[in-house]
This record gives sequence, structure tokens and C-alpha cells, in this order.
Amino acid sequence: MAKVTEEPSEVDSQWSHSALGKAMAKEGIPKSSSQIGRILSVDKVKPHKVQGWLKRKDSPEFGECAADVCEL
Repeated sequence: MAKVTEEPSEVDSQWSHSALGKAMAKEGIPKSSSQIGRILSVDKVKPHKVQGWLKRKDSPEFGECAADVCEL
């Protein structure tokens, strides 16, 4: 359950069962996607339904990219 409450990697916006399984395997606790689903359903945890703010990491080139998009 602790892993579900952590932020997913920079690529993923939310945890999926397969992403949780891979993250657990990296920590030495191999779990399949179906096992992750069963564990979460028992405790009625739904990480895919968490509402929150979009967190964008500021980068120096963001302003330039945003300006290019706005010009289009």
C-alpha cells in the first residue's frame, strides 16, 4: 500500500497494475498485475481514481515551447 501512495515515475501520470507490479519487482517483491489488482480490491484502494492537480516541473524551455504553440 505504501507504493500506491507514492508518486509514479515521471512518465506515468498514475499507477497502473502493471506499473505497480514492475515497481514492486524492482524492490524484490515480485507481483503480477492480477495479484496487484486483488490486493488493491480487498482494501478498496483505487489509485487510478485519485484526483489531484497536474504537477508540471518548470523547465527553462517551457516558455519558449508555450510561445511556439500559441503562435500556431
